[in-house]
Amino acid sequence: MTIEWVALDVGETLVDETRVWAVWAAELGFTQLTFAAALGATIARGEDHRNVFDVLGVRDWRSHNAAVDAAYRGFRESDLYPDARSSVE
Repeated sequence: MTIEWVALDVGETLVDETRVWAVWAAELGFTQLTFAAALGATIARGEDHRNVFDVLGVRDWRSHNAAVDAAYRGFRESDLYPDARSSVE
């Protein structure tokens, strides 16, 4: 049997998203702990992770995308979990 393709869940499976959420917290003026608590509560309720912005009362969060992208500058190899590379090689 030949495997033709594989689908992977990237966020919080291969990539540690701590840094990107920290950038969002800073951009919106929240501490990392406050943001993480709101995000965790959102996920625990089974909601879409983007609902965190509603929980925090940030209705215009999309207007911050450019600033977050500029500060974050994309995923880095250091964002990978330690065993991520070996699990896909």
